[in-house]
Amino acid sequence: MLQHTNYGGAKLFTHLFKMHTPQRLFKFLNEESTFTDELKIMWSMPFKVFIPAAMRAIKHML
Repeated sequence: MLQHTNYGGAKLFTHLFKMHTPQRLFKFLNEESTFTDELKIMWSMPFKVFIPAAMRAIKHML
């Protein structure tokens, strides 16, 4: 997501750590999170940042 957007990494991580516990985020970053935790993290992201990144990921999967 960071490689395709102008939304700064520091701003992104500040937002994430305000919204979620460090434990949840580290599990997510280590790809050890549950599907429910992933949804919670994704839905907490600003839509203008997350939606384009999600669409690219889906397109890449197809």
